[in-house]
Amino acid sequence: MILALSPSQEQVEIVNQIKKLLSKVKQLENKISQREEYTNQLMKSILKDTLKEDMSYGKTTAN
Repeated sequence: MILALSPSQEQVEIVNQIKKLLSKVKQLENKISQREEYTNQLMKSILKDTLKEDMSYGKTTAN
């Protein structure tokens, strides 16, 4: 079986383009992780505040 290869300069360009794209993918993955962490912290904060308000509300209505 004979395989035709691209010229070596074209291969280098392809590899460089792939490296750039992989770098961009890594950056996007990092941003997604940061946003997920931020979202989790925000949800915890909202839940904590909501529970605190519910507990305060229950105390005032029980009196």
